[in-house]
Amino acid sequence: MDRYTPSDAQRRWIETRDRTCRRHPGCANAAGWADLDHVIPHARGGATSCANLSCLCRRHHRLKTHAPGWSYAITPDGVLSVTTPAGSPAPPDHPAIDRNRIRPSPAAGS
Repeated sequence: MDRYTPSDAQRRWIETRDRTCRRHPGCANAAGWADLDHVIPHARGGATSCANLSCLCRRHHRLKTHAPGWSYAITPDGVLSVTTPAGSPAPPDHPAIDRNRIRPSPAAGS
C-alpha cells in the first residue's frame, strides 16, 4: 500500500528543492510554510514520491484542490506545468521555471 503522508526525508528534500511555493508561478511563500501536494492526486493513483510532490502554499494548494478549471501536470522533462481556468499556461520565461525542474532523489525518491 502506498503511503499518503510523505516521510521526513521526502519533506526535507522537497523543501530544499522547491525552496518556495514558486512551484506555482509568481508565488514566493517559503517552503517551510508550504504544504506538500501530490501533483497527481493520491486518490487518483498519484504516488507519494519526490517526483509527484511539490511545495504549494496553503492558498495555492486550496486553489489547485478546490477551484474548478486549474490544471497541474509534470511534463516529461520534469517541469511542473500550471494551466489556468482560461487555458493559459505559465509563461515559459517565468522566473520560477528553474525551480520547477524535478531532479531524482537517491535517498528520498520513493
